[in-house]
Amino acid sequence: MNKEEKMSKAILTIDDGPTSQTVKIIDWLFERGVQPIMFFTGTDFEKNYEAGIYALRRGAIAGNHSLSHRHFSELSFEEGIEEIKAQEKNLERLYKDSNVKRTKKLFRFPYGDKGGKNAEAFQKFLKAEGFEKGRDGSGERDWLWTFDFEEYKMQWNEGWTFEMSRKKIFEKTFNEISPRVLLIHDHPQSNKFEEGYFFKLIEAALESGVEFERPF
Repeated sequence: MNKEEKMSKAILTIDDGPTSQTVKIIDWLFERGVQPIMFFTGTDFEKNYEAGIYALRRGAIAGNHSLSHRHFSELSFEEGIEEIKAQEKNLERLYKDSNVKRTKKLFRFPYGDKGGKNAEAFQKFLKAEGFEKGRDGSGERDWLWTFDFEEYKMQWNEGWTFEMSRKKIFEKTFNEISPRVLLIHDHPQSNKFEEGYFFKLIEAALESGVEFERPF
């Protein structure tokens, strides 16, 4: 297979910011012409608020990743709705303070947990609230990924190594859905296991032939 045949289109999505490394990530990506979707949680949102503003002003898109990053299947429908609504208030304020117009409402369930028995009800809610369809081919109103580096496992899964995450991008094929939705996390703590993990993994994606597209 030649290099041209390996080429694949992808959208970069980043979960769990804003954090202390968000500004560095944003500068690095935009130097390479990569516009990410950053799914922000309420965790440490105020602590890193200025980093969130910086990301929007540089051109990143902020999506809703819930207020406290809980498993939605473990919540009541009402609790899940409150998680979404509370983070929506944070994002609306962030866009206003950034002086950036918000043109898309995007949501990603923490852990990809769509709510168990309440999954259908959550989808109806997201549609009614004007959230955009994801790009995983399901037609649903949440942004599920189609490729996960799983680099977060370095923190919690004994035996998982950085090299395992790096190799995934070379082992996977990307012809099922185009563009693919790549997931990586904004976790400063992962640098304890591999310094610069974020940049090394995205470099590996570029090396493998992935071409990052603008999300919209």
